[in-house]
Amino acid sequence: RDVSERNRQTWEYCSVLGVKIGLSVRDLSKLNTLCYCHDMGNWNDEANHIERGVKIAEEIPEYRRLAFAIKFHHERYDGKGPYGLKGKRIPVICRVFAVANKFYELTDPEKENALDRKKALAALMDYSGTLLDPELVLVFLSTVDNANSQPASDELLTGHFDSGKELSLSN
Repeated sequence: RDVSERNRQTWEYCSVLGVKIGLSVRDLSKLNTLCYCHDMGNWNDEANHIERGVKIAEEIPEYRRLAFAIKFHHERYDGKGPYGLKGKRIPVICRVFAVANKFYELTDPEKENALDRKKALAALMDYSGTLLDPELVLVFLSTVDNANSQPASDELLTGHFDSGKELSLSN
Protein backbone atom coordinates (compact mmCIF):
# COMPACT_ATOMS: atom_id res chain seq x y z
CA ARG A 1 0.00 0.00 0.00
CA ASP A 2 1.22 3.45 -0.86
CA VAL A 3 0.82 5.19 2.50
CA SER A 4 2.02 8.53 1.20
CA GLU A 5 -0.69 8.55 -1.48
CA ARG A 6 -3.33 7.67 1.11
CA ASN A 7 -2.13 10.47 3.38
CA ARG A 8 -2.03 12.97 0.51
CA GLN A 9 -5.51 12.08 -0.66
CA THR A 10 -6.90 12.15 2.88
CA TRP A 11 -5.36 15.61 3.29
CA GLU A 12 -7.07 16.80 0.12
CA TYR A 13 -10.44 15.75 1.51
CA CYS A 14 -9.62 17.21 4.94
CA SER A 15 -8.56 20.52 3.44
CA VAL A 16 -11.79 20.91 1.50
CA LEU A 17 -13.93 20.08 4.54
CA GLY A 18 -11.78 22.08 6.97
CA VAL A 19 -11.90 25.22 4.87
CA LYS A 20 -15.62 24.84 4.29
CA ILE A 21 -16.36 24.72 8.03
CA GLY A 22 -14.05 27.66 8.70
CA LEU A 23 -11.14 26.03 10.53
CA SER A 24 -8.38 28.45 11.40
CA VAL A 25 -5.06 28.33 9.57
CA ARG A 26 -3.56 26.90 12.77
CA ASP A 27 -6.13 24.08 12.89
CA LEU A 28 -5.67 23.40 9.18
CA SER A 29 -1.95 23.10 9.78
CA LYS A 30 -2.57 20.63 12.64
CA LEU A 31 -4.96 18.70 10.43
CA ASN A 32 -2.35 18.54 7.67
CA THR A 33 0.21 17.12 10.08
CA LEU A 34 -2.34 14.67 11.49
CA CYS A 35 -3.00 13.31 7.99
CA TYR A 36 0.66 12.47 7.57
CA CYS A 37 1.55 11.24 11.06
CA HIS A 38 -1.63 9.80 12.61
CA ASP A 39 -0.33 6.24 12.37
CA MET A 40 3.34 6.90 13.11
CA GLY A 41 3.23 4.38 15.98
CA ASN A 42 1.74 1.66 13.79
CA TRP A 43 4.37 -0.99 13.16
CA ASN A 44 2.30 -4.06 12.35
CA ASP A 45 0.62 -3.78 15.76
CA GLU A 46 -2.69 -1.98 15.40
CA ALA A 47 -3.65 -2.56 19.04
CA ASN A 48 -0.99 -0.33 20.57
CA HIS A 49 -0.25 2.13 17.78
CA ILE A 50 -2.19 5.00 19.36
CA GLU A 51 -0.20 4.93 22.60
CA ARG A 52 3.11 4.58 20.74
CA GLY A 53 2.16 7.42 18.37
CA VAL A 54 1.30 9.71 21.30
CA LYS A 55 4.62 8.90 23.01
CA ILE A 56 6.55 9.61 19.83
CA ALA A 57 4.67 12.90 19.29
CA GLU A 58 5.32 14.02 22.87
CA GLU A 59 9.06 13.45 22.38
CA ILE A 60 9.33 15.48 19.16
CA PRO A 61 8.89 19.22 19.77
CA GLU A 62 7.33 19.84 16.33
CA TYR A 63 4.65 17.17 16.97
CA ARG A 64 4.00 17.74 20.68
CA ARG A 65 1.07 20.06 19.87
CA LEU A 66 -0.54 17.21 17.97
CA ALA A 67 -0.34 14.43 20.58
CA PHE A 68 -4.00 14.96 21.55
CA ALA A 69 -5.16 14.49 17.95
CA ILE A 70 -3.09 11.35 17.48
CA LYS A 71 -4.60 10.03 20.71
CA PHE A 72 -8.19 10.68 19.64
CA HIS A 73 -8.07 10.02 15.88
CA HIS A 74 -9.93 6.69 16.28
CA GLU A 75 -12.76 8.07 18.41
CA ARG A 76 -16.30 7.43 17.20
CA TYR A 77 -19.06 10.02 17.23
CA ASP A 78 -21.31 7.62 19.19
CA GLY A 79 -18.73 7.31 21.98
CA LYS A 80 -17.69 3.72 21.22
CA GLY A 81 -14.09 4.61 20.38
CA PRO A 82 -11.00 3.65 22.38
CA TYR A 83 -11.31 6.54 24.87
CA GLY A 84 -15.08 6.89 24.93
CA LEU A 85 -15.23 10.51 23.78
CA LYS A 86 -18.60 11.24 22.22
CA GLY A 87 -19.97 13.83 19.83
CA LYS A 88 -18.56 17.33 20.05
CA ARG A 89 -16.20 16.26 22.87
CA ILE A 90 -14.03 14.75 20.14
CA PRO A 91 -11.62 17.42 18.86
CA VAL A 92 -12.92 18.92 15.63
CA ILE A 93 -9.77 18.10 13.66
CA CYS A 94 -10.24 14.45 14.63
CA ARG A 95 -13.87 14.54 13.48
CA VAL A 96 -12.87 16.13 10.16
CA PHE A 97 -10.09 13.57 9.75
CA ALA A 98 -12.55 10.72 10.42
CA VAL A 99 -14.86 11.80 7.58
CA ALA A 100 -12.00 12.23 5.10
CA ASN A 101 -10.28 9.02 6.16
CA LYS A 102 -13.48 6.97 5.88
CA PHE A 103 -14.14 8.40 2.42
CA TYR A 104 -10.65 7.39 1.35
CA GLU A 105 -11.14 3.90 2.81
CA LEU A 106 -14.35 3.51 0.84
CA THR A 107 -12.70 4.57 -2.43
CA ASP A 108 -9.21 3.11 -1.88
CA PRO A 109 -8.15 1.92 -5.35
CA GLU A 110 -6.02 -0.82 -3.81
CA LYS A 111 -9.08 -2.49 -2.27
CA GLU A 112 -10.94 -5.05 -4.31
CA ASN A 113 -14.31 -3.84 -3.00
CA ALA A 114 -13.61 -0.11 -3.45
CA LEU A 115 -16.65 2.00 -4.22
CA ASP A 116 -16.85 4.61 -6.93
CA ARG A 117 -17.06 8.20 -5.69
CA LYS A 118 -20.83 8.48 -6.02
CA LYS A 119 -21.49 5.29 -4.04
CA ALA A 120 -18.86 6.21 -1.45
CA LEU A 121 -20.47 9.60 -0.86
CA ALA A 122 -23.81 7.87 -0.33
CA ALA A 123 -22.19 5.27 1.93
CA LEU A 124 -20.88 7.99 4.26
CA MET A 125 -24.48 8.46 5.41
CA ASP A 126 -24.39 4.91 6.82
CA TYR A 127 -21.68 6.07 9.25
CA SER A 128 -23.33 9.38 10.10
CA GLY A 129 -24.09 9.61 13.82
CA THR A 130 -22.22 6.42 14.70
CA LEU A 131 -18.63 6.61 13.45
CA LEU A 132 -18.85 10.10 11.96
CA ASP A 133 -20.15 13.54 12.94
CA PRO A 134 -23.46 13.87 11.07
CA GLU A 135 -23.05 17.62 10.52
CA LEU A 136 -19.60 17.16 9.00
CA VAL A 137 -20.87 14.34 6.78
CA LEU A 138 -23.55 16.65 5.39
CA VAL A 139 -21.04 19.44 4.79
CA PHE A 140 -18.66 16.99 3.10
CA LEU A 141 -21.44 15.66 0.87
CA SER A 142 -22.44 19.17 -0.13
CA THR A 143 -18.84 20.22 -0.76
CA VAL A 144 -17.18 17.31 -2.51
CA ASP A 145 -19.03 16.60 -5.71
CA ASN A 146 -18.41 13.68 -8.04
CA ALA A 147 -16.05 15.66 -10.26
CA ASN A 148 -13.84 17.72 -7.99
CA SER A 149 -12.15 17.12 -4.64
CA GLN A 150 -9.17 19.42 -5.04
CA PRO A 151 -7.94 21.40 -2.06
CA ALA A 152 -8.62 25.10 -1.99
CA SER A 153 -5.06 26.01 -2.86
CA ASP A 154 -1.51 24.72 -3.19
CA GLU A 155 -0.85 26.18 0.25
CA LEU A 156 -3.37 23.77 1.73
CA LEU A 157 -1.85 20.79 -0.04
CA THR A 158 1.67 21.60 1.13
CA GLY A 159 0.67 22.86 4.57
CA HIS A 160 2.61 26.11 4.06
CA PHE A 161 0.37 29.02 4.92
CA ASP A 162 0.68 32.76 4.57
CA SER A 163 -1.20 33.96 7.64
CA GLY A 164 -2.16 37.17 5.84
CA LYS A 165 -4.11 35.33 3.15
CA GLU A 166 -7.79 34.58 3.41
CA LEU A 167 -8.64 30.95 2.70
CA SER A 168 -11.66 30.13 0.57
CA LEU A 169 -12.94 27.30 -1.54
CA SER A 170 -12.41 27.69 -5.26
CA ASN A 171 -15.47 26.84 -7.33
